[in-house]
Amino acid sequence: MFYALRKFVLLKKEFEWFAKVDIFRQDGFYCDYAEQLKNPITISSVDYEQVIIRLEKVRTVGKEIIEAFETADEATIEQITQIKRDFKQKKYYEKFSRALTTVRQTRENPFELIKKNISNTF
Repeated sequence: MFYALRKFVLLKKEFEWFAKVDIFRQDGFYCDYAEQLKNPITISSVDYEQVIIRLEKVRTVGKEIIEAFETADEATIEQITQIKRDFKQKKYYEKFSRALTTVRQTRENPFELIKKNISNTF
């Protein structure tokens, strides 16, 4: 239980950090004026370094997932096959599609939508 709570706290911090990155991404595409001029160059060097470090971790995880799908290990192949079956049977593809459509239609920050849905669930 303690381990799960620690991981939940860590996941929450990472989620909040990546929500902030999405704002950086949006700010990087647009200039705005809200009491001061905001433009893509106003990101601090500390924030920039954090983006690079975390995105490198995301890249590493992505590569490991790809490698897992290319494995010859029977146990891993069976787990991946089960995940594929679950995705079809539990209609996860449809749920992802609806979620992406909702984000696109509302033009809301995807992280804010996730937070709303999680808080509505609990």
